[in-house]
Amino acid sequence: MAEVIAEGHVDMIGMGRPMIVEPDLPARILRGEAEAALQINPSTGIKKADAFLQNLWYGKQMARMGNGLDPDLKMGLWSTILVGVFMNLPYHPRRWRWQPKPKAA
Repeated sequence: MAEVIAEGHVDMIGMGRPMIVEPDLPARILRGEAEAALQINPSTGIKKADAFLQNLWYGKQMARMGNGLDPDLKMGLWSTILVGVFMNLPYHPRRWRWQPKPKAA
């Protein structure tokens, strides 16, 4: 990546998801200690579920980092989906009642 930028082939490289699992990646690339990001693609093998899974998985990694923890690259895929579905339902048991969406004015 450093060579591509140095040679002027690109102005910027998107690193959102790689930065979630390797927060120190840019520094390691600039020091010559890394060539590229780890290839991490959480997958269930069910194509239609994988985009949902990946959003949840990376979101949970960001939440861990926000709580001062390191990313967990071995985080379970199915538990990630189950927790994600549970936390995103319109009825959430922690609220103890269904809360409809506010009506547009």
